[in-house]
Amino acid sequence: MLNWSSNAKQCLANSGFRLLMNEGTSIKRGQDLIYLSGIDDLLSGTPDPAKVFKNPRLDPDVFHILLVHEPDYTKETEKRPVDLQLSGHSHGGQIRLPGTGPLITPALARKYPSGLYRISERLTLYTNRGLGTTILPFPLYCRPEVTMIELI
Repeated sequence: MLNWSSNAKQCLANSGFRLLMNEGTSIKRGQDLIYLSGIDDLLSGTPDPAKVFKNPRLDPDVFHILLVHEPDYTKETEKRPVDLQLSGHSHGGQIRLPGTGPLITPALARKYPSGLYRISERLTLYTNRGLGTTILPFPLYCRPEVTMIELI
């Protein structure tokens, strides 16, 4: 059986990408600093959020972007010094009926299936529908999406 996840991770690593699995990094541009971190897949990985948030480089006054595959993790994220959580997982529900929203959403993607959400005074969540599918090989009334977020 092909392990797509392991193959994808290896391909990304071989291409020079740094996978942020239970770790983070500081990014500095001029005088501006942001902290970017990622938590491994909650359902099929080995997530260790404590490792991310115990990092001594994590300054609560620095803008923090957290990558978490499952959007409904915001219950935990809003307790932490995080400004923006970027997620996916839901495929926007993949099957939608006009006026009703998603018919089927996976675990940990039911509350925030797609779009921009203000979770708390500090935390904003963006759930991307992505390009892929799950279960069915096509979406229905759920447009695929690639999003570009510009930090200014």
